[in-house]
Amino acid sequence: MWYFCFQFDGEKGEVFKEAAAKFCARQQIGLEHLRERRRKDNKFNAFLLEAESNRACRRLGIKDMIPNGMQRLTKYPLIFENLCDCTPQDTQEYKHIQRAVELSKEILHHVNAAKREAEDQEKLNDIQKHLDKSALDRMDKSDSAFTELKVCSRRLFFLLMNRRVS
Repeated sequence: MWYFCFQFDGEKGEVFKEAAAKFCARQQIGLEHLRERRRKDNKFNAFLLEAESNRACRRLGIKDMIPNGMQRLTKYPLIFENLCDCTPQDTQEYKHIQRAVELSKEILHHVNAAKREAEDQEKLNDIQKHLDKSALDRMDKSDSAFTELKVCSRRLFFLLMNRRVS
């Protein structure tokens, strides 16, 4: 069981955490690009249909396989916690499994944060695309503070307040 601690801890753990965060954060964008490419490129679509019909794919399309990475990450803490329940607490094995639980939860938290950041950035990109900048275009170009409005370089922040309307 020490293998899981070795996999999730130290330098290997950091590499795994960053790779998983990058993969999961860009997953939705990748799926959208894949959908668009399949729609536009018939040869590419035919290739994927042939590949997906392979028995090894178990009737799953590539769009169904991509989320498996994130789904697996969410299962690690649950599996390790179940292993802890079945392992005597006074053993070294238990300590390794407990450490794997902590590390897997830390990795999952980091991946979720990266995914939220990527979703927020995508929302900002969408807002930027739909901005009406016609009034800014008519302004005096010497006032550089307002000539370019780049929302994408900002962070998305929501403030929810509970107010009673009477």
